[in-house]
Amino acid sequence: MISLDSAIKHAPLLIAGNDPASLAVFEKAFLDAGYRNIKTTSDLREVRPLFQRWKFDLVIMDVFMPGLGSFDVMEDLRGPIRDDGLAVIAIVNSEDRIGRQKLLDQGARDFISKPFDRGESLGRIKTILENKILFARHQMMMETGSSAEAT
Repeated sequence: MISLDSAIKHAPLLIAGNDPASLAVFEKAFLDAGYRNIKTTSDLREVRPLFQRWKFDLVIMDVFMPGLGSFDVMEDLRGPIRDDGLAVIAIVNSEDRIGRQKLLDQGARDFISKPFDRGESLGRIKTILENKILFARHQMMMETGSSAEAT
């Protein structure tokens, strides 16, 4: 079985944001931290189609993007959040409490506040991926154990 750290570093991630400079900062931070399976988009309308193609473990989404709203995208991702265990971290302004609560209600797992704190953000992402991977491994062991007991 692949090590937990390797599984975390190779987990498929999507970063969605409208500012190319911010996308580059996030992507570089993740690459520098050892993450290797990163996609980016500057169009929220691409989030769901990209998820359907790549089955990301985590979407990191700037909630202040023009066009399709982040609340609409969260609603669109409700199925993958529920059925596929997709985790979403929203990038928010630190003062937006109402928006944070609405995003939590729609399934966001956590937040990264602007301005971006590299260490805190990477820690939050690692924790969410670690929990997701450990849960998937636990489910696999339970299913394997259950089918072994049934025979």
